[in-house]
Amino acid sequence: MPLIRLKGVDDVYPPQKKSFAMMRWLSDNYMEDFDWFIRADDDLYIRGEQLETFLRSLDPTKPHFLGQAGLGNTAEYGQLSLGQRDNYCMGGPGIVFSRETLRMLAPHLESCLLEMLTTHEDVELGRCVRKHVGIACSWNYEMQTLFHNNQSNPSAFKGWGTNPELMHAVTLHPIKQPERMLNLTMLYL
Repeated sequence: MPLIRLKGVDDVYPPQKKSFAMMRWLSDNYMEDFDWFIRADDDLYIRGEQLETFLRSLDPTKPHFLGQAGLGNTAEYGQLSLGQRDNYCMGGPGIVFSRETLRMLAPHLESCLLEMLTTHEDVELGRCVRKHVGIACSWNYEMQTLFHNNQSNPSAFKGWGTNPELMHAVTLHPIKQPERMLNLTMLYL
């Protein structure tokens, strides 16, 4: 897929406009070509074959919103305007949408962009999915291992092969050093 520059979208942070425009563009241009769509950062390592195997076990004609469920970090807990039973899929370890989720979400992306309550695009994307698709990010424990996020240790994935839990991960976040990204690729070959 070629690199696409979205009209009217720049690299302003926080990236809500970019994220929502990307979802709209995917819906407009590729809705019928793919079963699954992923929103991912540039510091995310994706084990493509393992992700494909996992997704083949699910029905893309049903709404699915997959990733590692979050409630906000300690400083923000209770300040993200989430209901008591609400969550969102954390953007760092990747967010996967089934085709049906994207189909149901797409008509509402612009209105959701105008109704934001926080500056966190992943929180707001989750709020939009919950409101218009009627599902939240899966609380399933397996998602915590499949979509692995480790913000506490900058060298978390150095020597990761000794951690059996990480052997099952389909995404690893964050991978900040390009050489570590390459090393992970070599380990998985």
